[in-house]
Amino acid sequence: MQSNNEEKQSQKKEKLKILDEIKAKVTGNKDKLGTDGALFELFTLIGSLGDIIGREFYVEYNGGSPQVIVSSSEFDEAPDKIKIGVASNEDGTMHLFNLGVRLDESIGQAGRFIRRVFGVSRDARRGGLIFGETGTRNVTLTTGTLWWGRTEYPITAVDTSSSGTFNIYYRDSPSGFLKTANQSQWDNLNYDDGTGTLNT
Repeated sequence: MQSNNEEKQSQKKEKLKILDEIKAKVTGNKDKLGTDGALFELFTLIGSLGDIIGREFYVEYNGGSPQVIVSSSEFDEAPDKIKIGVASNEDGTMHLFNLGVRLDESIGQAGRFIRRVFGVSRDARRGGLIFGETGTRNVTLTTGTLWWGRTEYPITAVDTSSSGTFNIYYRDSPSGFLKTANQSQWDNLNYDDGTGTLNT
C-alpha cells in the first residue's frame, strides 16, 4: 500500500503529465503556452466578445483531447481544467490578462486562493496608485502595481492636464454599461442614476 506522501507524489506526476499533454496539443509547442503571444492566438480562435464583457479562459484535458473553454465564471478550475487568462473586448480593443500558469500544484493552489479571496489588489506594501486632482478637475494617478493572483501588472503615472485621458462608465438601462471615452476632466456636475442618462 502506498504511503500518503507516495500517493501525493504519484498524483502530482500524473497532473504534470496531463499539463504537458495539454500544452503540446493546444499550442503545437508546449513551451509557448503561458506567453502573451500564444494566449492571443488562443483568444482569437474563440471569436469576438461583446463590448465590456470579460471572459475567463481555461484549458481542459477533456479525456486526452485538450480544448480551450470560455466561461463567465472565474471559479471553474479543476485538476484537469486550468485557467490561463482573462479577456475583455472594449469597443474592438481586446484586453488580455495572462495568469502566468505554473506547473507546481501547490503554487497553483496558492494562486487560485489569492485570486478568489482578494481579486485584483493594489500592492499595499509598495504603495502608489493614489488618485489626485490638478488644474481644473484634471485627474492624476501615481505609479503603482496591481496584483491578480501571482501575476503583477505595473501601472504608469497619469496626469490628464498635460497628456492622457480616461474613460467614464455608467449604467445603462435595464442592464449593462455605457462609456464616454477620452475624458481629461472629471465630470462633477452629473451622476449615474441607472437610467442610461447622466443626470444633474
